[in-house]
Amino acid sequence: MPKPLEVKSRDSLINKSIYTSVGFYIGNIHDIEDDNLVVVKGDVITTVYYQIPRQLFGYWDGHAISLTIDDKESKKYIFQTQNNEEFAGEPIELELEQDVLNHIIHKAEELGISLTSYINQIIKKYFQWNSFQAKSNLLLLPRPVVKEVFDKLTTEQII
Repeated sequence: MPKPLEVKSRDSLINKSIYTSVGFYIGNIHDIEDDNLVVVKGDVITTVYYQIPRQLFGYWDGHAISLTIDDKESKKYIFQTQNNEEFAGEPIELELEQDVLNHIIHKAEELGISLTSYINQIIKKYFQWNSFQAKSNLLLLPRPVVKEVFDKLTTEQII
């Protein structure tokens, strides 16, 4: 049975999952402020930060927190970057393939951030990854190749 959220220990909630009232995952708790939770959701390209007011906390089931708002309303609590970086430089004009542009626009809207912020995050992640890739001793393999290799192995062989 879910119970109201009681913050006994700050550390006990860090990295716990946050879901909207309809079960949409919005991220994990990154920090706890007086009246807000700072929630972060990141993937390979972008990181989105939410600042969720305490009055929107729903229930705690011992593993995750449910909010009293849905995923559409949760986007109102997104803030652009944690350190409020300013954009410097000159505007440039890019010609992107239409399907790539549509995908970027859709993803930026889905995340609730501006197109400029999203494109900056994509480019920043690309350069960050490439600066470490040579030092990481990782070999990038296409998904079909990996699938083909693992499909031929038993569970014991994979382990």
